[in-house]
Amino acid sequence: MQDDGGWVELAPASAPRDAGWPVRRRRILVGAGLLALLLVALVTVGGLVAARQLAEEEAAATAASTTSLLSTAVIVPVLSDSLVRGTVGQTQSAREALDEVVRGWILGTDGVVRVKLSTEAGVIVYSDEAELIGRTSPLDRHDRATLRAGGLDAHVVDSDAAGERFDDAPGTLLVAYRGVETPGGTKLLVEVLFDYDRLTERSGQVWLRFAGVTIGMIAVLVVLLGSLIGWLLSRLAREEAARREELRAELQLALGDAADDRRRLAESLREGVVHELTGTALALSAASRELSQTDPVRSRLLATSARHVRDGLGGLRTLLIDLHPATLSVGALAPALDDLAARARNRGLTVRIDVPDRTGLDADEERLVFRVARECFANTVAHAHAGHLTLTLHGRLLEIVDDGVGFELGSELGSVLGGSAVDGAVRRQTGLRILVDDAHTSGASLSFRTAPAQGVSVRLRLP
Repeated sequence: MQDDGGWVELAPASAPRDAGWPVRRRRILVGAGLLALLLVALVTVGGLVAARQLAEEEAAATAASTTSLLSTAVIVPVLSDSLVRGTVGQTQSAREALDEVVRGWILGTDGVVRVKLSTEAGVIVYSDEAELIGRTSPLDRHDRATLRAGGLDAHVVDSDAAGERFDDAPGTLLVAYRGVETPGGTKLLVEVLFDYDRLTERSGQVWLRFAGVTIGMIAVLVVLLGSLIGWLLSRLAREEAARREELRAELQLALGDAADDRRRLAESLREGVVHELTGTALALSAASRELSQTDPVRSRLLATSARHVRDGLGGLRTLLIDLHPATLSVGALAPALDDLAARARNRGLTVRIDVPDRTGLDADEERLVFRVARECFANTVAHAHAGHLTLTLHGRLLEIVDDGVGFELGSELGSVLGGSAVDGAVRRQTGLRILVDDAHTSGASLSFRTAPAQGVSVRLRLP
């Protein structure tokens, strides 16, 4: 991300990385809760569908049984051939006799809302709704088979979608059919229309009680399962914390041992090789001066050897700083940075360091500042061809600026953030990756500002 000042933020400020426990307790509990809700929803929907099917089957069976009983016990005893063939008066008398028993014994019983008797041709010879008598409503093949066989059938119909046959009773109906005969052998089809909702109401009430018990049992199971999962997660978390603490202790011990080894190696080099090479350089310089008048050639050779020894000492001191920056171990950053600057000065670079004696940073933050400074110094010395380098630390803001050749940062961002090397600048890109990773791991913000022939500026803002 680039701002108006030309700064490009390679490592945005964030919370420090922490691998942490990979199993998140809240995530698992939320997942278990959602799974439980889904289970309850599936049981509820499935129960509703099953209840509706069972209710229809039970209602159809009830309607068929009721229609068979009413036809046999109430309708057939008062049937007369005059209902189909007779004078007007005889037909009217037969209808009145039938209407009396229908209204007295059938209508309203178990949700009955309509009673019809039809011939095979579909002519309605009786209905409790007088306006329907005489109408023709053709029977389908199934109904005609029921009439001829004297059988029994029942099913659910939507009167609005079934056409004019049921337009006198809108809504969902349960229709039961029974084939009967008049005393003279004329076949008639008894149609009894039931209120579907009333018939299925009882089944729905039974299902609701069943659903309440089922959902309650599922809720109890979910609570128990959630408690078990919570307990297991807590135990796993405690075990994981103990394991991490044990690993941390082992790591600290290993790091401590490694640090002690580096310290001992650095002290051994300082007290041995460094002192001996320093003495050798002084002796060579002194011998060169003594021979300067009597043997100029040997004097120059000795002076050259002394310079090479001093250059080697500079590299060795830098190696000692990398092995064990002793000043950092006691919390003093400035002397360690001065040690870093020594080699850069030996390479002809003018270095200015502005760091307070007491930075107010903790040990990890001082180590991060030192690592960033070390990498910037190395890049400047190796690539920048700079004459001046300035390092300042004000509060929690570190800035490192050189006046070198700079580079095109935009062309290398892809490689810095994980791509391949560009233009052969492998070392510089590797250094940038190191800085980005160090800053991101610590939650710090790392920004660059550079361009060809405009030097390089690096800004590290600690969290």
